[in-house]
Amino acid sequence: MFAAPIVEVAGTPYEIGHAHGTHCKKQVLASLNYYTKMFANKKIDWEKGKRLAKTYEEAVKAFDPDLIEEMKGIADGAGLTYEDILAINCRSEVTMMDVSGKLAALDEPEDGCTAFAVMPSMTRDGKTLHAQTWDFGTMQREAIIVLKIRQQNGKPDILMITEGGLVGGKGMNSAGVSLTLNALRTSGDPTGVPLHVLMRGMLNSPTITKAYQKAANFQSGCSAGLILGCKDGCALSVEVVPGDLDVFYPVDGYVVHTNHVLSARFPNIRDNGKRASASSYLRYGRCCALLKGRHDITVEQVKEILSDHVGYPNGICVHADPNLPIEKQSSSNYGVIFNLTDGVTHLCVGNPCESEYVTLTL
Repeated sequence: MFAAPIVEVAGTPYEIGHAHGTHCKKQVLASLNYYTKMFANKKIDWEKGKRLAKTYEEAVKAFDPDLIEEMKGIADGAGLTYEDILAINCRSEVTMMDVSGKLAALDEPEDGCTAFAVMPSMTRDGKTLHAQTWDFGTMQREAIIVLKIRQQNGKPDILMITEGGLVGGKGMNSAGVSLTLNALRTSGDPTGVPLHVLMRGMLNSPTITKAYQKAANFQSGCSAGLILGCKDGCALSVEVVPGDLDVFYPVDGYVVHTNHVLSARFPNIRDNGKRASASSYLRYGRCCALLKGRHDITVEQVKEILSDHVGYPNGICVHADPNLPIEKQSSSNYGVIFNLTDGVTHLCVGNPCESEYVTLTL
């Protein structure tokens, strides 16, 4: 059974946030609980986490002050403080960037994801399809929400899959631009715009070029692989690291990203994903093998790729280790497919191999 609220929010930025916080309070509190534990695992108590997050406030204001108002609305709707919500939105910067030289512990939940986009030349009906799994702490299934965001001031509407309390996430907008995320763990100075704030700015963009410009013109506070799709039948895979970025265009009709750095342009960046995201190479190679040379792909076949178990339990469809305590378990918590040609999203919550997809439209 599909287990995530689907909530329509509209109005001013504050009103959008307030509706998010009010209708998804349970999921916002689940995020607060999870990230309090995740910060503590990094020897950062929640109060210190909030102080660290506060250092990003000016960057958020410079990027889009509306998102500050939206965070305040979420906080008021959920009965939390603005600083709590800001800290949730800075969770990647606080927990993932390597500022001390200390790598992630081997038993930390893996922040993974396998993402790919296929162009019309590869699909049976000439569709543009963009998909990913979200591999993260299993506990955060409780925080998954779907927001249909109706915006003012000329910004496109957005269908966004995210966690309670976050202003950004994966999604597709009414202009036919889609976005997926692959976490990257690298060295570097974690200053700039918080990653999930940057992602919202990309989804607020009217074209794929404008979305790319957001990543190109504002430094992300956290390294990431971001695939952008477009209803016109194109895609860009953008790797952002502190102070730099690189871009990959689909080759032979597809582009894939997992959780290690692909670019050779970052000689001063250490890729900790080689260790912390141990399954990344397996998932990348397997996904490429499943796509290479195909010209008959359908949505149903994309669902099969997202359910692939080669390398079980750490393949494309990741299964949690039941021998670990729940706070250390990691799994594929949802699968999403954006059919950009038709403007339709297919989403399942839980492992893609065993969960029901629902079809969503804006």
